[in-house]
Amino acid sequence: SSQLTLQNNSPVRINNARVVLSGSMSLFTSIDSLDNNQGMFETTEGRDFTTQGDLENTGQIGVGADTTLRVTGGYAQSGADSVLTVDGTFEVLGGSAQLSDGARILGSGRVGAGGDRQNSAVAMPSAL
Repeated sequence: SSQLTLQNNSPVRINNARVVLSGSMSLFTSIDSLDNNQGMFETTEGRDFTTQGDLENTGQIGVGADTTLRVTGGYAQSGADSVLTVDGTFEVLGGSAQLSDGARILGSGRVGAGGDRQNSAVAMPSAL
């Protein structure tokens, strides 16, 4: 397990770097406030991650096998270079999921959207 702490424990709301959370015991609390990914953000090897609200992606997000990424608000992904690769589980719990301008979803995992079960949807990225 490893831990990265930024000076003053500053929150990272915008990611324009490569951040990999690997292993269930990995800790990087500053990234917990992430709401805008412009770089690469990846969770692997059982390291689940839950956002504090909406998440916007114009970069690359990877969700490894045996890993869950939950978005408590809405999810927006745009741009031809933006990719969401899901080999585990990706869930949008509190709002809508919007993809535009050539955004792609790849992988063999499970994607769920819609916090209210009456309007929920589940898809397998390989079927999209």
